[in-house]
Amino acid sequence: MAATNPKALAYRAAKVYVVPMDDTIPEMEFDISNANAIVTAIDALYDTPDKELKNRMASITGLTLNVGAGETVQTNTDDNGTIYQAMTPQCTIEWNWHEHFNTDVLKSLMWLEELDDTAGNQTIYGQKLATMEIPSVAIVLETIPQPSNPVVERFYIVDTALTSTIALNFLDVVENGGVGNSPFTFTTNKNGGWLRVVPN
Repeated sequence: MAATNPKALAYRAAKVYVVPMDDTIPEMEFDISNANAIVTAIDALYDTPDKELKNRMASITGLTLNVGAGETVQTNTDDNGTIYQAMTPQCTIEWNWHEHFNTDVLKSLMWLEELDDTAGNQTIYGQKLATMEIPSVAIVLETIPQPSNPVVERFYIVDTALTSTIALNFLDVVENGGVGNSPFTFTTNKNGGWLRVVPN
């Protein structure tokens, strides 16, 4: 049973934090020799007293971290038809988000702007729709201690970006019997990576 198997491929629960990538976070080396520097840099940005408000994506379900071969590419390398096959490993994280717009988090995921309209006593949020670079972020999964696994582990997905849309549903919860959700997907491949940190 998953509840008693310490090697089960499932964790009971985890918190998700979004951290904007900046110049302090180094690019991951192929042999992950600079993993400690990456973890330290990300922790310095997100592990702050206000992280629950500014960085956490609350009210999520169906959290899944997928690590796989990604895309495979076959190439003819010579006139004898020798085939060279390569793969592009990738890491994908998915979940459903039930929280109302958390503007601090959304500013990290897309170019969301905020205007404080003091004359009208209101705050306005919006986005100019134009071709632009997708913001790169780091995602931190922090496991929630459980009786069967009291150790807090962290997974770091480095240099990733939102690859899905954000859906805000307008529902009558009495008529529909529940609230809507927005499926989220982040993918990292060529320049990114993932790390699992387990305390000794």
